[in-house]
Amino acid sequence: MKALKNLSVLLLLSLVGCATSSDFTKNNLNNDFFKNKKIVFTFNENSKKAVAYSGPKAGIERQPDVKEVFKQSIEELAKETKLDLKFNEFGNSNSNSDTNVNADVTEILWTFNLSSATMSTVINYKINNNEVDTINSSYKNMTGGNEKNNLLRCFKIANYSALKKLEK
Repeated sequence: MKALKNLSVLLLLSLVGCATSSDFTKNNLNNDFFKNKKIVFTFNENSKKAVAYSGPKAGIERQPDVKEVFKQSIEELAKETKLDLKFNEFGNSNSNSDTNVNADVTEILWTFNLSSATMSTVINYKINNNEVDTINSSYKNMTGGNEKNNLLRCFKIANYSALKKLEK
C-alpha cells in the first residue's frame, strides 16, 4: 500500500513538473529597456508550414495553421508581458522607430516517447535586417496534447527568448 502511495505521489509530481512554463505574466524582462518601444514580429514566408512527427504516436494528425499560431503567440505574449508587441503580416512596420523582428521557422518537430511528448522548434530571428539569432525552444508534457496548443507554447517560449536576447 505504501508503494502505491509513493508511486501516486511520484506520478503527480511528474505530471506537474515536466511541462515547461509558457505563462509569462511573471517575467524578468527589463521593462526600462522596452519602455516606449514597439516590437513588430513577422513570420517569414519561407518558414516551415507543417509539424513533423517522430516516435510512436496515436490519434489523428491535425496540422495547425503555423502562421496563425505564431501570430497568436505574439498576441498572448504581449498580454502577459504587457509589452507593445505586434504581428505584421507583410514584414515592414509603419515606423522606422519600431524594432522589426523577422522569424524564420526552420524546424517544427513533435517527438513522442512512451511517457511524454516534446514539441521542438528552431527559429532564426533577424532583428532590423541585421542580426540573426537562432533559438531552439521546446515544450514537453506527459500527455501528448494537441499540435496547436503545444506549438503555441513552443512559439511563446521562443519569442520570449528572442526578447531576452534583444534586451542585451
